[in-house]
Amino acid sequence: MAGMNEAVQVGKRQELPNYITNIQPGDTPVLSLLKTGPRPLQMSGTIIAEQYPDVSKTGTLDDTPVTTFERVDRYAMNVKGMLVRKPWKVSTLADVTTVAGAGTNEAGRQMTAAMLLLKRIIEQVICGDQDSQAESGSDPWTTRGILGWLDVSVSGTGSDAIPAAVRPIAGTKYTGAGASFAESNLKSMFQAAYKQKKAKLDLVGVVGVTTRGLIDDFTSVLATSSSTSQPRTIFRVQGNNVYLNKVTDIEYSTGSATLITSTFLDLADDGSAGTYTDTSGFFIDPSMWDIGYLKPIANTNLPADGSGVRGYVDAAFMLRCRNALAQPVIRPGS
Repeated sequence: MAGMNEAVQVGKRQELPNYITNIQPGDTPVLSLLKTGPRPLQMSGTIIAEQYPDVSKTGTLDDTPVTTFERVDRYAMNVKGMLVRKPWKVSTLADVTTVAGAGTNEAGRQMTAAMLLLKRIIEQVICGDQDSQAESGSDPWTTRGILGWLDVSVSGTGSDAIPAAVRPIAGTKYTGAGASFAESNLKSMFQAAYKQKKAKLDLVGVVGVTTRGLIDDFTSVLATSSSTSQPRTIFRVQGNNVYLNKVTDIEYSTGSATLITSTFLDLADDGSAGTYTDTSGFFIDPSMWDIGYLKPIANTNLPADGSGVRGYVDAAFMLRCRNALAQPVIRPGS
């Protein structure tokens, strides 16, 4: 009779690691970047912005009476909030069953995961191009995303259109092919923003991974008018054994920007990647933005009904832009 071997062995314990791995981290860089502002009083509000006009440098004749008067106008920008929710539920037995990596607190784990997913929903909203809208019989409240605030073709339409005097200009927007975004385009956008602000820019750039790769190549090659590329000399402090092809900060005479790569740009309504997700981007002045929470992110447990432990996490918030001027945006193909 054959001896015992592993193939016929009975009673083996299943080997499961004491952890659960998720390849999608929970980073929400723009939500973490923007500060929390004052609590809104309701789901719609108004922000007041102004833009100093150009002034005449002509002198004044002696003995000239004052007959005309000037003013600095202010402009109202409407903002709207948004309610987002993520429900969770764990059956009675699932909550008391021991699971590798989760212990016996499945409900707590699912609630934590729901909070993380809700933050990702908010990140997608604030990085989106949707316009604001009030709740109707079939449509919920929607807050305007950053790409909506900064895209002149979006922010200039609808009932909540941004007044022309404080609306981004065409020169701060790139609309060419995503794969063709070049250093000359970025310089032109910064120059246009500088002229609009009339001061040096201090921005944070949030770009898709494809555009980030193109910007990384700014340090390696220099495009020429003949559509070829010339090597660019770069001094690398890491030494000859390390290949470095990365741009984290950009500084021109017109201003500077620190770069962040994001996977939340231009996503579809269902959260899936859109056509220009990897190639869109925006450069914002964080001091011009905040998030107002009517209802901060929180969990609510629902009454027991015999089916298990259940609840939902939700938040009501609005993205507020104090002034949309002088902040470039990359919208390929728009």
